Amino acid sequence: MQDTLRALADPTRRKILNLLKHSRLSAGEICNHFSIS
Repeated sequence: MQDTLRALADPTRRKILNLLKHSRLSAGEICNHFSIS
């Protein structure tokens, strides 16, 4: 349980979960929402 809460505390992970609650996205589609080099 503690690991789950720690993971959810990360703002990037919360943003990803928020994106996924609206629709299915591939990893590439998720990456398009973030500035990743």
